[in-house]
Amino acid sequence: MATTTTFPEVRISTDRLTIREFAPEDAPGVGEVIAAQEWEALPPGVPRATITLPRWLRDDVHRFRDAGHGVHLAVQHNADGVHIGAMSLFNTDWKRGCTEVGFGLRAGWRGRGYATEALLALTGWALSAGAMRRIELLTAPGNAAARLVAEKTGYAYKGIVPDPRTGDDMLLFHRSR
Repeated sequence: MATTTTFPEVRISTDRLTIREFAPEDAPGVGEVIAAQEWEALPPGVPRATITLPRWLRDDVHRFRDAGHGVHLAVQHNADGVHIGAMSLFNTDWKRGCTEVGFGLRAGWRGRGYATEALLALTGWALSAGAMRRIELLTAPGNAAARLVAEKTGYAYKGIVPDPRTGDDMLLFHRSR
């Protein structure tokens, strides 16, 4: 039996949000976020200049998926189509069925339950259609908002681990099926 090396196409709808893979038609909304320099509402690797944004949306953002590392997702508000944030599944270990989740919203959309709604939906998807057995979430100890979102969505606190990139202490939460 072959081991899966990429996620199926992601398109999740909730009452207020659509969580889906980035596409070329996202250029205006992502461009607004870049202009506002709200980098936390975009995935790693997004270009800093909008001139290269069309190529990134068409090709580059999907290389992460194509390499089997995970997937970067746009979070869109259903009522008006506004790009309000991004989520990623990354550091995916296909043999163990484990991935890490990250998320970020534009400042004006925080504090209204959107992060909780999005994380709950993506977690449910990843543990079912995404074929994962475990999802991990790392956050800085001082990020009270992310800790609260993790707890509200059923992630259990596991302990303190070093950030693989910086060595800083991070809080580890996880959910399993």
